[in-house]
Amino acid sequence: MYTRKKGTNLLDVQEMNRSLLIKLLRSNNVWTRAGLAKATGLKRATISNIINDFLDWGLVNEIGILYGEKNRRSIGISLRSDKYRVIGVRLSRNFFSIGLFDLAGVEYSYKVEKIDALAGPDIALKKIKKEITNLVEKNRQQKKIIGIGIAIPGPYFRNEGRIVLMTEFPGWDKISIKNELKKAFDIPVYFEHDANAAAIAEWWYGTHSRESGTLIFIFITEGVGSGIVIDGNLYRGNLGIAGEIGHTTVKADGPKCECGNNGCLEHYCSTIALVREVKNGLINYPQSILNKDYSVNSIFSAFNSEDKLADKVIKEFLKFLGYGIVNVVNSFNPDLVIIGGEIIQAGPKLLEILKSSVKEHLLPEIYNNTILEFSSLKSDEVVLGASLIAINKVLQNLSLLKEHLNI
Repeated sequence: MYTRKKGTNLLDVQEMNRSLLIKLLRSNNVWTRAGLAKATGLKRATISNIINDFLDWGLVNEIGILYGEKNRRSIGISLRSDKYRVIGVRLSRNFFSIGLFDLAGVEYSYKVEKIDALAGPDIALKKIKKEITNLVEKNRQQKKIIGIGIAIPGPYFRNEGRIVLMTEFPGWDKISIKNELKKAFDIPVYFEHDANAAAIAEWWYGTHSRESGTLIFIFITEGVGSGIVIDGNLYRGNLGIAGEIGHTTVKADGPKCECGNNGCLEHYCSTIALVREVKNGLINYPQSILNKDYSVNSIFSAFNSEDKLADKVIKEFLKFLGYGIVNVVNSFNPDLVIIGGEIIQAGPKLLEILKSSVKEHLLPEIYNNTILEFSSLKSDEVVLGASLIAINKVLQNLSLLKEHLNI
């Protein structure tokens, strides 16, 4: 059925213009009103009105005189990135992490707390609410916190606010995590898939950050997911589960997954799978250094020390991961494929083997025009990404900021 497209009212236009200026102010340190007018095509009067609002709200500073064409003098404008704060939260199967950031993504605090995956969601949510509340209360008097971003594993149905499947993490499909956390705070709360959050962080702050193109961020932890960014915007799909490559088939006769599929990528390429295969293989490798400790970090360390069991298991791991990456590249033809998560601890040796695996199964012209790298971000890319989701949402809808500040 054809759905009539809605028109755009004056307030929507005003909001879009404000968001456009905020984006430009975030991309460069200093602008002038004339420079913003030229970059946006907006009238000087429109720019002046918006900048005056931003000055009233404390979003920008005037920072002195700049000299432009023909030595004309203009007042410099810069975003007050340290004026406000946002909270970023990452939920994982065995822990959650929480950070406090400014509008430029600078981290002010960071904390990780373990949770028991089998204890159910209630205890974990209670701990998360407590940590968020602590940060909010510390900053409440100055009204500094303007948003909270929550990054969660998937598949996550955005409309329902519900995690529909999380292997080895029972109970989360029975609750609306969105409702649970939104009703707990009087600050706007935004939710995103963890791989999507990491993808946004890489887009903004990674080594290969750019204004246009397509980036696929493949996130490997206890599960496998990917975030898809096209020209700076997340591609989420109909239900919000675009990028769930962990539940794509890489072996047709593989074991049945909880999602109903057979031979899912996640079964072969998650850190859970890595530990499981090492544990199963120990009986045939009694001399392996992993007999004493087969944690993920130990497996990667053993791999770089040329331990035979670690080498065998990781090369099999990379073979299937290569299949997954080839499928993604052939489906989306991205400029960049960035790998993140615990796997990057293994270092350049693992990356080179992975590249060889991908190269073997792609047309040379496609492989040579696709960048495949590990994430360059040093901090928790998911928590940073969660904070950026909150920042972008608030700055795209500045009426929320006005309401929060009682302007």
